[in-house]
Amino acid sequence: MASDAEAILSHPRPADSQRLTTTVDRLRTSIPFALLWLGAFVYAAIVVAELHLFDNDYDWINQAQDTGWIQIVAEILRPVPEQWGFQDRPIQVLCFKLLHGLFGYSAAGFYTFKAMLFATVSLGLAQIATCFGLGRNVGLLAGAIFALASPGHASALWVSDFEMLAEILIIAALGVFWHIANTIPRSKRNELLHQALFVLLAVIAHRTKGSAKLIPAIVVIYLFLYKREQIRRFAPSLALISLTIVPVIHLLTDPVPPFAPFATDQSQGWMWKPANLETMSLLVAGNLHLLRGTAGPNIAYSLLSVVTPALLWPALFALAYLAVRKRKFFLDPVLGFVVIWLSVSILAYASFPQLPEGFMARYVVVALVPASILIAWSIHAAAGRLTRRVWVTAMTALLAFHAVHNFDSTKGLRNTLGQVIVAHDRAREHITRNIVGSDVLIVGFDYGYNRRIVDSNRYHRKLRVMVDNQTRPLHALVRTDQDLTRLDHRAPIQDLKQALRMPNAPGLKVQVRPIKVFSGLTESFYDKRFYRNNRAFAGILYEITYGQKDS
Repeated sequence: MASDAEAILSHPRPADSQRLTTTVDRLRTSIPFALLWLGAFVYAAIVVAELHLFDNDYDWINQAQDTGWIQIVAEILRPVPEQWGFQDRPIQVLCFKLLHGLFGYSAAGFYTFKAMLFATVSLGLAQIATCFGLGRNVGLLAGAIFALASPGHASALWVSDFEMLAEILIIAALGVFWHIANTIPRSKRNELLHQALFVLLAVIAHRTKGSAKLIPAIVVIYLFLYKREQIRRFAPSLALISLTIVPVIHLLTDPVPPFAPFATDQSQGWMWKPANLETMSLLVAGNLHLLRGTAGPNIAYSLLSVVTPALLWPALFALAYLAVRKRKFFLDPVLGFVVIWLSVSILAYASFPQLPEGFMARYVVVALVPASILIAWSIHAAAGRLTRRVWVTAMTALLAFHAVHNFDSTKGLRNTLGQVIVAHDRAREHITRNIVGSDVLIVGFDYGYNRRIVDSNRYHRKLRVMVDNQTRPLHALVRTDQDLTRLDHRAPIQDLKQALRMPNAPGLKVQVRPIKVFSGLTESFYDKRFYRNNRAFAGILYEITYGQKDS
């Protein structure tokens, strides 16, 4: 009996064996993917820990407070937009309403959410690579390439940049499209549900950020080149998506989109510009050094400066090898889809606004998502039959090189923009809470602060005092970058003098007294373990008094 039982247990039924194999395969995939998400989340959380809300973060909170739930839902479901909608982002308003309701003005909750989005984009890349049939290794490599790159951190540093959420939805929408295009529907109901999901994801993505306008362009070009027989199948879905993107009624009076090459520039320095090669080349190869990766500022703000040198050259060598030895690689429709996705993303750069490097670096995310898949796939395909040990060793070394290069850029962002964010918010909150009825001159902090808080002060970028007898308190907040343990007030005072004009009256006495310093440093793990420096951006608050000298 015992031997019979052992025989039965040692030879399970085929169904049981298949179920066990499926479970093991799922675990082998899900555990590494979960570790990828967790690692990306921890990395981003360390970088953004203890940062403050900043600039138009408060504008979005105000808009969320002023907008009712029904109005937000109506904007999300609006069939035809009124404008081209650079700032029409009802999903972002919804998220800010939820986050502010949960956390108030505590920035920790907002930044935790951003770190989660960052990690989910990395996971989404791994998932869609698997959906394409490229395998777990390619998916993990693509997700790791993105997670270790600096543009995602540039986006995470600024709460009101919702490109990460848009990319999650874009990945999901394109993944659903790919599934529909490459499977035979079980029923009309099944087809209808999948098409509806594709439309819903694309619409929600566009209601999050304008980069989702690329979805129908990517799909149409792919269908035209690879699956013309399915154009009619997707025509209704694409028409519905386009209807929610294109302001048809507005086109009757103004038929030229703001991003058309021949349009009038209405960007105001921060919105879509008429398409031009200068902006596109800047975001593709700006500050690129072919050996060091970045030339000029350490912050990589172009696609090629992010992936060079660790990934660009291996990917190019891999593609050259595949062109000679494995030409069938280039006939794969998956490759065509990823290349189309990347190409459309790069072309879209032509209409992006030109901003300072620290703010522009986050734009690289748009093209880095498909580029990560292409790089991972080409390297994996060229690796051929390498043993698992050799493959893991080689990829670990490659990713380490990529991580070191990009961490230098991430540090540059965190040590500049991150410190400015903290110093500015600390200073403005102190001023609004502790200074009453003063003229406050803001020097070096060219950012908004529209937090809803009782504030009787008047703020100025430049100020000319017209009377020689002081009737109202006068203060100045001046940005500085120096060793905070050995403050030298000469440079800040000089900056102050350039922004403040005092009356040229005989006998006028002016006194400038520093009353508080607002450091950009925090007690975070990053500042304690990685930055470890007393030099930092800070805001120095000065009290200015003036009047006639006593005779």
